[in-house]
Amino acid sequence: MQFRSEEAARKDAPAEDVYSKFAVKPACHGDVPRLADKMSIGDLVELQAVLVDASDPTTIYPWSYRHIASARETSSFLCMPEVLCSILYAPNRKDEAKKDFRIAIASPAEAETVTDVLGDLSRLKKFLGYKYGPLNGFVVRGKRGPGKKSLHGAACYRSLQDDEAGLSDEAVILNFLKRKSQVFAPYMSEDNPWEVIPLHIVNMATSGAHRLESVLKRHRFMTQQDGSHAEMEFAHANVVLDYARNAERPTCKYFSICRSKPIRIETGLPTRARPKKIKSTEDATVIKASHLFG
Repeated sequence: MQFRSEEAARKDAPAEDVYSKFAVKPACHGDVPRLADKMSIGDLVELQAVLVDASDPTTIYPWSYRHIASARETSSFLCMPEVLCSILYAPNRKDEAKKDFRIAIASPAEAETVTDVLGDLSRLKKFLGYKYGPLNGFVVRGKRGPGKKSLHGAACYRSLQDDEAGLSDEAVILNFLKRKSQVFAPYMSEDNPWEVIPLHIVNMATSGAHRLESVLKRHRFMTQQDGSHAEMEFAHANVVLDYARNAERPTCKYFSICRSKPIRIETGLPTRARPKKIKSTEDATVIKASHLFG
């Protein structure tokens, strides 16, 4: 009976969160299992399982992995493990049976405080129109009172339909306020400031579209048709951005849900979400370091 009680206590205890990692195979790796020999030095992979040396817990070896790119391709890549993502899709203009995908990446680390959205349109316009890299939207989130615990929010982004209609950034924001201002406007004040969180929106590379087709079927909650303006929900994903074609607006080279049962995160992004900043490749040279974990 004592054994069963101990087992039950262990199962009820909250599990530690396990974060995903990207890895670059080092030049000197010692006695690495044979699986690592299938990789070349500098190859970029997503580690799915690892072995830990019992005599030296700091030494970790790859056991199961997904190959992302060879060493000669990774100079323009920015790896972003476990970022908050939502997926936008639209019919392909040439073939309606296919879909074009865009990835919306929320960046809580770049949040700015706002107390009056209606009076701050000029500041909000900088979040639209790809003025700064892939930045083309934002999430307004906050609490509906100083003593409240739950977060609420609403997302605004420039849709493909907005581009086709030739709408200005100000018009996009005003349309957003007509639809969603009731979520935040009555509760925002100097005593109860909210946040504006940038949304970096990037196109998905054609080679990775099949993976998003699978996500669309299995995890429909985090996908929405581009321009539908439904409530945006997020989940943690591993993303690799490729700056090869355009130094300012990268393409999503790789996308993968971090867990088989992803955590559903509504627009009121929780503060416990790991903050990430989207930087240029020059600021992310650490991913080229000769360590298993960069």
